[in-house]
Amino acid sequence: MQLIEDMLERDPLYRPAVGNGVQVFNNFGMPDRAQALLDQFAAFDPNDPQLLQSRAFHRMYQGRVAEAYADAERAIELAPTDSVARFVWSVALLQSGEIARLAEEGQEGFTIDALYAIGERDKAFEVAERMEEDGYLDGLFRLLVRSGRGAELTDYVEERWPSLEAFAADYTGDGNGYPLMLAIAQAYRDTGKLDRFDEAMIHVDRYRLELVRQEIDNFVFDFESAKYFALAGDTNRALDFLGRAVDAGMQAYVPIASWEPALSGLQADARFAEIEARMLDNINNDRVALGMEPIDPYTEFWQ
Repeated sequence: MQLIEDMLERDPLYRPAVGNGVQVFNNFGMPDRAQALLDQFAAFDPNDPQLLQSRAFHRMYQGRVAEAYADAERAIELAPTDSVARFVWSVALLQSGEIARLAEEGQEGFTIDALYAIGERDKAFEVAERMEEDGYLDGLFRLLVRSGRGAELTDYVEERWPSLEAFAADYTGDGNGYPLMLAIAQAYRDTGKLDRFDEAMIHVDRYRLELVRQEIDNFVFDFESAKYFALAGDTNRALDFLGRAVDAGMQAYVPIASWEPALSGLQADARFAEIEARMLDNINNDRVALGMEPIDPYTEFWQ
C-alpha cells in the first residue's frame, strides 16, 4: 500500500497508481479512500477508460452491480483490447448472472466456469488445460474438484512437486485467499487422504491468518474464509463468513454449492438456503434495474 501512496503523492493522476489504489483500498476495506481517488481522477477526465474500469471495480465491491455494469460496458466499448477492461467486464457479466454471455465474451479464466455452467463441459476442460500449459492452474483445479475427479488433481500435484511445501513455494495465494491449496485440500479429503488434507489446510490457514494480520477486509476474503471453515467442519463460522460476503455485495455464485463444492456441506443448514436466496434476490434486483429478465439459475444452469 505504501508504494501506491508514494506514487500517488508524486503524481495523483498516474493511471496505473489510481487503478491499483482503488483495488488496494477496496481490498483493505477502505471504500472512502477509493472513492476519493476516483473523484479526483473524474475531475480530470470523466470519460477515461481507466476511470470507468476502476469505478466499475469499486462499485462491484460496494454491491452496486447495476452501476458497475454500466461503467464496465462503457469501458470495454472504449477499449475492447484492454485486458483490464475485459477482466472488469467479465466480473460484471458474472455478478449480473449473464453466464451465457460470459462464456462468449469473458476473459479466458472466467469462461472456464461459464462454459461448465451452461453444459459445455468438454470445452471448459479444453480451455482450462490450455491455460494450465501457461502456468495458470486455478481453472483446471476448480474443474477437477467440481467434477469429482479429486484423484486426478492429487496425482497432478504429487507427480510434479515432492511436497506441498514445494508446491506452496511455486504457487502462493492471492490477495484474498489461497484457492489453489484449498482445492488441493478438498481433493485430498474427497479421496480419503486425510493426513494430506490436514497438511493442505494448515497451508491455507497460515495464509489466511497472514491476510487477517494485514487487515484485508472485503467480501472476496469473506467468501474464501467461508470455504476454508466449511472444509474445516466449522459450519457456524463458515455461514457467518458467507452471510457477511453476500450482505457486503457478493453475488455471482448461484447455486452456490454448484460453483463452489467446498460449501456443499453447508446445504443441510437452513441458514444456507436463506443466504443463497438473498444473493439471488440481489442478482435479480440488479438485472431488473438493467432492463433484464430475472433468472432462475437452478433450472437454467448446471443441468
